Amino acid sequence: MRTLGAITVLAMALGAGCTRDDRADVRRETNEAARETSEAARNAADEARDVWNRDIETRMQKLDREIDEATANAKAAARRGKIKTQREWNERVAELKNLREDARRSYNEAKDATKDKWRDFQAGTDRAIEKLDRAWERFQADMRS
Repeated sequence: MRTLGAITVLAMALGAGCTRDDRADVRRETNEAARETSEAARNAADEARDVWNRDIETRMQKLDREIDEATANAKAAARRGKIKTQREWNERVAELKNLREDARRSYNEAKDATKDKWRDFQAGTDRAIEKLDRAWERFQADMRS
């Protein structure tokens, strides 16, 4: 709103009858409004990044717990015939752990990225987490069937 006011004043200042001091005041107000807008945009971007970091960290911790729990239940699942062999279970869990490490590595890169590069790393991390989520869902479905 302040920016709109500054633009209006600037337009008026460009009209007839404005003194040099009037134009200087308008310039100062316009510059101040631009700085405030820029700062607000930076704050919003920082907040979005913080929210994203918390979300990814929560998702990673949940998947870590679930994968670790699945590993602990491997022998019981083999006894119930849910998997053909212990080797098959170990291979599937190893695949999940590899995807988890890829997602964790990508997340750490995004977390440590500069503000300019963060969006690029964010997209890669989101893809890695989604891939891990899909693999985990397939794994769970296979173990239930």
